[in-house]
Amino acid sequence: TVLLCSRTHSQLAQLFQELKTTAYKPKMTVLGSRKQFCDNKKVAAARGSVDVECRNAVKAKSCALHANAGLLRAHLEQLSGWDLEDL
Repeated sequence: TVLLCSRTHSQLAQLFQELKTTAYKPKMTVLGSRKQFCDNKKVAAARGSVDVECRNAVKAKSCALHANAGLLRAHLEQLSGWDLEDL
């Protein structure tokens, strides 16, 4: 298991490009905050905390983006390696 922390997407993109040139093809995932990755317009426009608003939307099953997360996960599992730009 390899854990990598990065402050920028460009650093991650560089790593993924380098990994693509090697025989090593690890399974990967990117973890990030709701504040950085939430694309739900209603949550982003809310006056409260993005974290709280996101949790409320998920709990109420009113976030279509969260409901479709399984499709993205299935797609990513089929890839041997990926870059954030591929998303």
